[in-house]
Amino acid sequence: MKFFATGVGITLLTMACSLSIAQEPANRNDTKDADQRSERQERRAERAKRREHGRMTHADKVVLDYFAGRLMLMDQGTIELAKMAEQRSSNPQVRQFAESLIDEHTECRQKLQERAPGVVDITDLSNRVVTRKAGYRGDQNSDDESDAVDDPAKAAKDPSRNPDGTEKIVGNGPVDPDGVDGHKQMHGNLLIPVHRILAIDRQATDNYVQSATNMLKEFEGADFDMGFLGFTIGSHTWALSELKAMDAVGDEEFRKLISDATSRTERHLATAQKLSEQFEKDVAQHGNTSQSAGSAGQTQNPQ
Repeated sequence: MKFFATGVGITLLTMACSLSIAQEPANRNDTKDADQRSERQERRAERAKRREHGRMTHADKVVLDYFAGRLMLMDQGTIELAKMAEQRSSNPQVRQFAESLIDEHTECRQKLQERAPGVVDITDLSNRVVTRKAGYRGDQNSDDESDAVDDPAKAAKDPSRNPDGTEKIVGNGPVDPDGVDGHKQMHGNLLIPVHRILAIDRQATDNYVQSATNMLKEFEGADFDMGFLGFTIGSHTWALSELKAMDAVGDEEFRKLISDATSRTERHLATAQKLSEQFEKDVAQHGNTSQSAGSAGQTQNPQ
């Protein structure tokens, strides 16, 4: 009986050990499967995060391009009127101020062009053909002679062009493991409505410059200088309000451009206001003359 009990005990112990050994691989497999599921979930979450980050980056870049384009147009409007003042004003202070406006706004425009090359052509006032087609409502040929580069919106209908207007590469192109070409194509697609809006802004800027130029042509001497300074004060007041609203747009580098442009605009506005007040006082004391106040005296630095 004793031996029988011992044998039963050994048998039960052996069965327990066998069961434990059999369960151990199953437990390891379950743990491995759980780890793999967790890794897959983490990878999916990371991919989703990258995709979301990519969409935000594209959206932010499009917003940056739009505001950069608006600033380029503001710069050009100021430059065009300043060129007129540089040529027509008889006052050395006004001419010097006009020169500083041309130099500093040209420099600002160049920096903006480097940051937003995709909107350079669409905001170029010197491209009369593009400006005319953007918003012209008078007589013009019905044939659309602009190509997809001049009119990126047309690229969507042109199978030989990418959405940004560049020519498509046909055939086996280089491998693009990082998706650079895909990102460019996505950005080009997003820029299409931005280009349409900027085309309207460009036409409005061109209309403003033409209207202001035609008005200033009617004046000479102090009247011309006061008119030019009036336009400068008005445009810089509006530009300053827009710049202050843009202080959170884009990355750190673009925000630095905005900050510098804000400081420069404040300085130009203060100079224009000071010169205008000076001329008003002179007219009040001596009456209007063919030359602006201060033209016969020592030239002061308007900066």
